[in-house]
Amino acid sequence: MSLATGFWGTARGLRHLHENPAVVARWRAWTGPLLSRLTPPRRRALLALGALYMVVRRPLKEMAPAVDVRSPAGPLAGALVVLLCLVVVALVYLAARRFASLPAMVRGRPQLWLHGGFWAIVILGWLVPDSGGVVAVADDGAPVGPPNNDT
Repeated sequence: MSLATGFWGTARGLRHLHENPAVVARWRAWTGPLLSRLTPPRRRALLALGALYMVVRRPLKEMAPAVDVRSPAGPLAGALVVLLCLVVVALVYLAARRFASLPAMVRGRPQLWLHGGFWAIVILGWLVPDSGGVVAVADDGAPVGPPNNDT
């Protein structure tokens, strides 16, 4: 047997390690007690709790340096971002749940429409100026906007 044949045989064996009966038996022995308690509904619940933690914690952590909590819009801005994240998740869930009732054009290429919606949100977020938007408020509580030149 040549060196190259031995190398490729070893590489093939490592690539298909998940099919090796000895490895599978050892893995089941180590993780069996844990996996017997982590049934699919429990795994889904853990994933949902982790996702909920991420959808609340991550935006608030990233916004914390830029948001003045003392201003009236400070806590409102964080709550609005978290609420919008949850609305997007709920809309995607409802679309998946009612997939059969979606238009045929959407059913034909669902990933294209899902990613298109995502990129529309990204572009919308990019087009909104940092100093503008719904919750832009000055330090004294007055709305931020262009100067009034009516005089």
